[in-house]
Amino acid sequence: MQAIQLLHNILVRECPKMHAKRREALMAGVRALVRGGKLWLTALGRHVGGPVAEKHSIKRMDRLLGNRHLSAERGKVYGWLVRALAGSSPNPVILVDWSGLNKDGSLHVLRASVAVGGRALVLYEEVHEKEGKATVHRAFLKRLSELLGSECKPVLVTDAGFKRPWFEDVAKLGWYYVGRVRGHTKVREAQCPSWVGCKSLYARARRVPQALGAWLLTESAPWPTQLYLYRGRSKGRVARTAHGHRARSHKSLKNAAREREPWLLASNLTGGRGLAKRVVRLYRLRMQIELGFRDLKTPRNGLSFREQRSTSRDRVANLLLLAALGVYVLWLKGLAAER
Repeated sequence: MQAIQLLHNILVRECPKMHAKRREALMAGVRALVRGGKLWLTALGRHVGGPVAEKHSIKRMDRLLGNRHLSAERGKVYGWLVRALAGSSPNPVILVDWSGLNKDGSLHVLRASVAVGGRALVLYEEVHEKEGKATVHRAFLKRLSELLGSECKPVLVTDAGFKRPWFEDVAKLGWYYVGRVRGHTKVREAQCPSWVGCKSLYARARRVPQALGAWLLTESAPWPTQLYLYRGRSKGRVARTAHGHRARSHKSLKNAAREREPWLLASNLTGGRGLAKRVVRLYRLRMQIELGFRDLKTPRNGLSFREQRSTSRDRVANLLLLAALGVYVLWLKGLAAER
């Protein structure tokens, strides 16, 4: 495959200290993923191909996933992805989100992606045992800033799981944020003395994006920001059980409530007329990272990551690296087909 050879040549240039055998094994893993479309150990081994027995290919992939040197080199590979996908733009739009990786909730991935043609391509990601920790967010931003360089000022788009400390950390880097505000967060208009629940603003929502002006977030540690409000049209989607009944689980009801609520968005973006529409348009891109997680996990039309059973952070992180490179190769093949 020409795309695989191109990727191999890039890694030779970008990661010159990577051992040749390890690089060949990594390329074999990416090739197996592109061929088989399944992201777990035995599936990768069965699609490596070549004159060797299948069991030896599986062992080869097992050694690759457990290779401590590859774990140390992941950052350099992601650094190249960042430069390839976002390095040419002074203000790239980067989507950031958490997602659970194991059924028991023992591992989670924190991912930064860039929206490209309806799907989000991975720039950088980390695997952690717990999600949402402010210290993890701060370290993640520091690493991302090192990969992007001092001249790059991205716009980071997040959901309501990223709260006031995240906005402050992003702003301290000189970057821009667009994030959703919901739940029990208190807000106060800049010229008003009283705090109110953010949900009290929902009644003002209209089909046309509105700029609400300068507000303060969180009563305990006020943070100045601009708020925007928008109520989208209902898409009429109904989650159903395997028997066709309307889903009534706690998760389904929680998701339905979230989708019914209007978008109350916080941002430090500057601009004149039309900024409210731009903020809403940027937040709408966030769905692409959700689709990326779905493509990773689902067995039907994705990479079936749910089928893997490893609980090792490093092995799972190496699997995700294979997925990022495999999706990048498929994207290159798609670009070539369009031309």
